[in-house]
This record gives sequence, structure tokens and C-alpha cells, in this order.
Amino acid sequence: MKRVEYIEIGKIVNTFGIRGEVKIKPFTDFDRFAKNKRIYVSYQDKYHEEIIATSRVQKGIYYVSFKNYDNINQVIKYKDALCYITELDQEKLPEGEYYFHQLVGLKIYNRKNILRGTVRKVLEYPLSAYLEVSISDNKTKLIPFISHFIDSVDEEKIIINEIEGLL
Repeated sequence: MKRVEYIEIGKIVNTFGIRGEVKIKPFTDFDRFAKNKRIYVSYQDKYHEEIIATSRVQKGIYYVSFKNYDNINQVIKYKDALCYITELDQEKLPEGEYYFHQLVGLKIYNRKNILRGTVRKVLEYPLSAYLEVSISDNKTKLIPFISHFIDSVDEEKIIINEIEGLL
């Protein structure tokens, strides 16, 4: 049986009011915190399934209440907890688009099939995302995740158009 993979989507930064709402800082552009969506809250080393009863967003923070919770005392335990979805809850992306967590750990090869490094993380900036690539034990470089530099992506590797000075 395949192990369920949990994907981090936000953090409960505080409670709000006395009726059991929490404030969630999202880590995703997708609307993961809409009414009737299922999320998992990490609390005491377990994933607790919660269904969103109400949701609104203000200045980039979601104000959410969970079904069967109507009191601050029921949700205060979740303060500073991380929120997750499972792989099964992910929306399917169009061809050529990827979730950042799918890119982390992939090997980077140039067009000559020479290993150049491994993706450590993906950083999001206003103009594009960047791959932070570990090219040695203590050295990293950034590669813009745009078609000019990225030739192809599959489940195991990324082929780059390596121009002079990129790595």
C-alpha cells in the first residue's frame, strides 16, 4: 500500500474572535481554503482532518472556521500548526506546469547529459520562479524556471539550456 504524501499549504498563525475562527497564512496560489474543502492540520505529530465551514480572505490572510468547531477554546490548540492536503487532493495541472514540490530533488542535466546539480528548493519572485540548485556541497546557484533556460522536465530530471555563466 502506497504511503500518503502530505503537501504543506499554509500555517495557522493565530485565532480570530471567540467563535472558533483561525487565521491562515497560505503558501500556495491555489484556493485551498474554500468552504467545504478538506485540509489536514498537523497537531501533536498527527494529521487531523478538518472540513472548512466558512472562509474569507483579507490582505492575503484567510479567516477560516472548521465544521464542528464554534469556540476559540476548540481551535486555540492549532495556533502555529501547519496545514496540508494530500496528493489525492491536488488539482491536476495542465501539461508543462508543475507544483513546486514536484521539482525539489530532481537532478539537473545540461543538453550534453552532464549532471550539473540537484534542485534544493523553488523560490517564487514576481517575474518568475527560480530553481535553487545545489552544485556542490556548499555552493548553490539560481536558474530561472522559464522556457529560455528549461528544455524539459520529467519525473526524474530537468534538462537545461546551459548558457555561459549560468552555473
